[in-house]
Amino acid sequence: MEICEYNSCTGCAACAAVCPQHCIIMKEDDFGELHPVIQKEKCIGCSLCFKVCHNHHEFCYDYPKKCYAAWMKNKEKRCRCASGGAASIVSEYFIKYKKGIVFGTAYDEKLMPYTTCTHTVEGLEKFKGSKYVQSMITDAAWKKMKEYIKKGRYVLYIGTPCQIAAAKAYMKKDYDNFYTMDLICHGAVPVKYFREEIRYLINKYRLSDIIDVRFRGNDNNNFKMSLWDNNYVMSMWSRIRGGVKAIRVYRGSNTRDYYLSGFLMGITLRESCYSCRYARPDRISDITVGDFIGLGEQEPFIYRENNVSVVMVNSKKGEDLYADIIEKMPDYENILRNYEERLNYGPSLKYPFPRSPLNSVFRDHYLKYGFVKAIRVTLRKEMRKRKIRNIFSIGTYIYRVPRKIYRILAARLIKNNV
Repeated sequence: MEICEYNSCTGCAACAAVCPQHCIIMKEDDFGELHPVIQKEKCIGCSLCFKVCHNHHEFCYDYPKKCYAAWMKNKEKRCRCASGGAASIVSEYFIKYKKGIVFGTAYDEKLMPYTTCTHTVEGLEKFKGSKYVQSMITDAAWKKMKEYIKKGRYVLYIGTPCQIAAAKAYMKKDYDNFYTMDLICHGAVPVKYFREEIRYLINKYRLSDIIDVRFRGNDNNNFKMSLWDNNYVMSMWSRIRGGVKAIRVYRGSNTRDYYLSGFLMGITLRESCYSCRYARPDRISDITVGDFIGLGEQEPFIYRENNVSVVMVNSKKGEDLYADIIEKMPDYENILRNYEERLNYGPSLKYPFPRSPLNSVFRDHYLKYGFVKAIRVTLRKEMRKRKIRNIFSIGTYIYRVPRKIYRILAARLIKNNV
């Protein structure tokens, strides 16, 4: 029995969670992607797996009612956030004022990205930042989510659009106490690639006790793959605040980090991502968040803020929730914008992120060498070009420095003479 068309499968594991015989196992295929495998000898032919698959459902989509440029004012709390910290603010409100449960993605002790939950503001720290790898959802996570909802607890689920679709199919009906927030999704990289790369970097640089992998942040680690260990160092500010600060032991920008480059270029995404049916202007969730790409290009944006979030309020339920968030969260700035401004950048919002021409080259190499060597062979020429461009850009910058100093001194001299 085929649960859905193979290349449409997103690996959500809802089919495994709903199976009464526990005869569906999520296994990696030749390209490291998780797919359900049915143990036929145990199957009773109930078809629940087929019925729960979101690929067989027609969902209601809502065109955003309002669109905001939003960011946290507290720069310390925002430091680890991918952009303006909108998801963190919504989650914090949900716990404080709804006494709710928030489901999101966090690494476990082995750096495996899993969907898990928290009911504390402190627990939200593990959800911050973009993971740039597919989040695995276990049977236990699906069942726990549904159990909380049925008990009347308010539940917020933050995930990719296909994960939100899977949740809606799994819940079977729209609960008033279940809220969804989807991320504008570039695509998902199979966990196997991520694990192979981390293992390679740990061995190459002789690292140990790695507890976190980051790709985004409101610091000098933005759009860089960085590894952090648990040999904590107490900074002056942390000492005052009573906290600790982890040490960054590796950082690779997209000009030299192969994993990050493969992701951003659309080389290493899961096959289903290239034909994603949820990458569209009208959205499947109550609220959508992401980077506000193109902000200020159509209409001036007078605020001096970097990494601003876009927040699209889609459903009536989401609209009511977000109105209360704006009222009750003073550490949060919201500026109403035109949704068309964000739509001008089409990838992941009008259509799926395009497949790179190097994808087929990478997949051929992957079958021979595994991820680490395959991505390096695939991107060898591209990385050389980037290094050369980088050298010239540094040279240009050095050439411009004396001219800039000259202009500053000349301006001061004119001012003094006046």
